[in-house]
Formats: sequence, C-alpha cells, structure tokens
Amino acid sequence: MLKINGKTKLFGVIADPIDHVRAPEIYNERWLYNNKNLIMIPIHVKSNNLKTTIEGLRSLSNFYGFCVTIPHKVDVAKFCDFIMPNAEMIGAVNVAYFNKKRELIGDNFDGDGFIFGLKAHGFDIKGKKIYLVGAGGAARAIAFSLAKQNVFSIYISNRTEEKVSNLCNSILKWYPNLNIKSSDDFSNCDILINTTSLGLNNTDELPFEVEKTPSNSLIVDIIMKPEMTNLLKKAALNNRKIHQGKHMLDYQIELMEKFLTKDIL
Repeated sequence: MLKINGKTKLFGVIADPIDHVRAPEIYNERWLYNNKNLIMIPIHVKSNNLKTTIEGLRSLSNFYGFCVTIPHKVDVAKFCDFIMPNAEMIGAVNVAYFNKKRELIGDNFDGDGFIFGLKAHGFDIKGKKIYLVGAGGAARAIAFSLAKQNVFSIYISNRTEEKVSNLCNSILKWYPNLNIKSSDDFSNCDILINTTSLGLNNTDELPFEVEKTPSNSLIVDIIMKPEMTNLLKKAALNNRKIHQGKHMLDYQIELMEKFLTKDIL
C-alpha cells in the first residue's frame, strides 16, 4: 500500500477539466512498484487562477513539479523561469519542475511521445500528408515533431485563425520548405489528428466528418479518457485505422519522470 509521511515528495498534474488525466494513476503505480516515496495528485485549475496556483505550489517546499495538459500548456511556458530548447521552440510546456532555488524549469515531451507511439504501433509518417485539428500546446508540439520527421505537408484547422497563422509561422522559421498552411480540406490526407478537447464529453461534436476522409487514412485522437472517443468509434465503424491518445503519454512517461525528479533522485 502507498504510505504517505513527512518525507513524501509531492507532484501534480494541472488541467481543466481534470477527470480525463491519466498521469497520477500511472506514476503512483510506478512509484509504488519501485518503492519511491513520491506521489502525484490531480490539480484542477481554471485559466484565471493559473499564475496564482503556480506561485502557491512554488511556496510548498515539498512540492517538486507537475505535468501540464489541456488547456494550460502555452500559458505555463510563460510562467516558467527557464524553458528547455525544445519547449522554447514549440512555445508550450507539458512538464515542469522546481529546482533547488525554486525556479520553475519547463520542457515538452508531447511531440516525442506522439511520434514514438505512432512508430511503435507500425505507422510510418515520413512523406505523409497530415491534417491537424487544433492549434494549442499539444498541436504545437505534435506539429514540430511531424516537421522533424519529414512529412509531406501539414494542414491545420482551428476556430481561431490567428493561432493557426502563428503556429505555421513558428514552424516555417525552422522548416522553411515544409508545406504547412491553414486549411479545412482533408480530402487527400493520410493521417488526421484531433488535438482539441472535442471528445472529452460524450455530447461533443466531432472535429471532422469521418465519412469524408480517405478510406485508407489513419484517424488519431490525443484524448486519453475515454480511450475510445466518439471520433475513434466512428472511424472504426467506417473501417478506418485508428490510434488512441493514451499512446502519446505512454511513450513519454520515462522521459517526463527523469525530468521531474532530476534534482531529487
């Protein structure tokens, strides 16, 4: 059984909503199995309370770091004292820790986890045409990692055109020859990826019409709970290949743990 005492080191995961997060159950089981006196808790934070929450966590001497998910990845990057090069390039953070000076250091492993997960399940992405729904923190990390993998093109759809434009311009600074642009046309795309929160609730609309996707396309959702979102269910019913959101986290667990605990273990 998990034993909590005065020597227990605290970690968290920050999100809004919070019900879908998987990191606490994964890390707590992992740390219990390895006999580490660490615990991770879910922390439900609204955007207008994010800065105050981070400063409060900074003041807790036995709180060491946190994972970050929807919708805080871009904003947390702004509140870090230092961010690692990959997170700086992306402009978003999905994990951060307090060093011995209580400075907040952020990084981002979403893109690596996403790519590792796809490859581990046999999906090749080199030279593929990508349709990406969303332009938030996760989308930024995934788009940069896709660009590194020499995809053929990335079309991005989002409610806010300015976010898409900013993301495209950021990537073009590093990958000037990539065909990346704002578009709602997915008719010829090989891989379609939902990076938005659509699907967390059963009543959410689908991010795109599955029936209009190419018959041999791969449909990906990065939402972790439910594992089979309505989008993935619809894709499976229409005989499309699918890839679940849990794999993005599963393939970055060790990377994130090493980063979170680098100053204490």
